[in-house]
Amino acid sequence: MPGFRLQTRFPTGLFVAWALPEPRQRALVYPAPELGPVPPPPPGDHGRTGNQHHGDGDDDFRGLRRYQPGDPKGHIAWKRLARGEINLHTKQFTGAAGSPRWLDGDRLAGRLDLEARLSRLCRWILDLDQAGAAYGLRLGRVRIPPGRGRAHRHACLRALALYGRTGEGS
Repeated sequence: MPGFRLQTRFPTGLFVAWALPEPRQRALVYPAPELGPVPPPPPGDHGRTGNQHHGDGDDDFRGLRRYQPGDPKGHIAWKRLARGEINLHTKQFTGAAGSPRWLDGDRLAGRLDLEARLSRLCRWILDLDQAGAAYGLRLGRVRIPPGRGRAHRHACLRALALYGRTGEGS
């Protein structure tokens, strides 16, 4: 942002105070999420569709573990906290419903232009994050492995914001 002049003549107009600030802050702007009805993201694609596995999932309760920053709020054991426990715990689940979803920007390339692809990927990231689902991102040469939580969401959105900036094809 270029420098600009800021001045005031308050309170009586006798004096003028001015400054020429030169902002040096940088900002990263995430793409705007797609609005309206959006098709759901594709299911996990590691050839395990419908196969039961014993990693993270959403089907059967497996147990509790100590809360870690970034855990989905919907998985926190709030009842234990309400009963007077000091430490937060997170519920863990197993089952096929938790197989990670891969969001692949290259698969959308033939159907949507670059801005529309980034907007759709942004919408999917926000929706899956809000649902507490595991997801990974493939976008050009960028590969972010499946994960959950705030840090993972920001890593994916950062990849969208920087796409094409480092010489990646669009």
